[in-house]
Amino acid sequence: MDGTRTLEHNVSYLYNWQREVDTRNVHIGLLCWAVVIFVFMILNNGLLITVVLKHEYLQTPPNIIVLNIAIVDFIQGLFGIPIREAMTYEYDIARGLVLGMVDKKYVCFLRIFFTLLSTGGELFLFATLAIERFVAIVLPFRYDRWMCKRNTILLSLLCWVLVFVITAPAFLVWNRWDVNKQCSVQNTLLNVYNSAVLNPIVYASMVLTAGLYGKIFWVAKMKRSQILAQIQAVNHTKAVAYKRIFKILKNVVTILGLFILSWIPLLFVRIVLTRTSLDSGTIFVLMSITYKILLVKSVVNPIIFCKKDRRLRMAVSKLLRLR
Repeated sequence: MDGTRTLEHNVSYLYNWQREVDTRNVHIGLLCWAVVIFVFMILNNGLLITVVLKHEYLQTPPNIIVLNIAIVDFIQGLFGIPIREAMTYEYDIARGLVLGMVDKKYVCFLRIFFTLLSTGGELFLFATLAIERFVAIVLPFRYDRWMCKRNTILLSLLCWVLVFVITAPAFLVWNRWDVNKQCSVQNTLLNVYNSAVLNPIVYASMVLTAGLYGKIFWVAKMKRSQILAQIQAVNHTKAVAYKRIFKILKNVVTILGLFILSWIPLLFVRIVLTRTSLDSGTIFVLMSITYKILLVKSVVNPIIFCKKDRRLRMAVSKLLRLR
């Protein structure tokens, strides 16, 4: 009998992560929240993808970028969230090998891949959207040539290629997978990859995006009337379209603000708190909470885009038989 108890004790604490502080109650709540995020992320982004692909008139340059953002979020919802939450269930709720997920290297790599795909893809695509808006507002006479449908598709494809190029070395060389540690970007990828590749990319993308929108707002405030008069003298139809761009700009800026605000808590935990004396269990709880805050943005983005874009909103309403 005593031998059986000893064996059970040894099996139950086979890995180091099983000895961490028990936070299962918090993670049960986060798991329930993740289920809600999963449902609405699939539904909202799936609707947006469907209407844009179904109606060619909606496939404008900004909507093509928005479509790619929705695809990234849809993939994250369909594959990334289930893998992540299944591993969290074993790590922090069951605290043992129940589903057989956490002791497999390829499952850990899939989790990290979908995390990097979601975060990296959105960073690049939001920067691309900022470039598109910059050309539309600051360089309107060059917009038709520079930001035509073909070029926008190529820029979006470039974002996907960059994500795969950047993530490939992490799985081929720059990793230190250890079954005794919880699978995460922080634990599994080498510090040199985090500090020399991931962090600079995050900062550079945000600075570029914020800088472009800063320039856009300066032009919108100081030179809008001047540019509008120049366009009006050449082409009245383009002048009307230019006015409409400013309305769409408010929509994009709302999403940009949400995008940056949702990143701040995660970056604070990842960069600041990981360098403090906080125990690993607390760090993982905070990382899980802040990452789910980041995921909320992926649920809200399609709603904001459709609310501000009348044609998108009507197409979604028609698809849902609301009109």
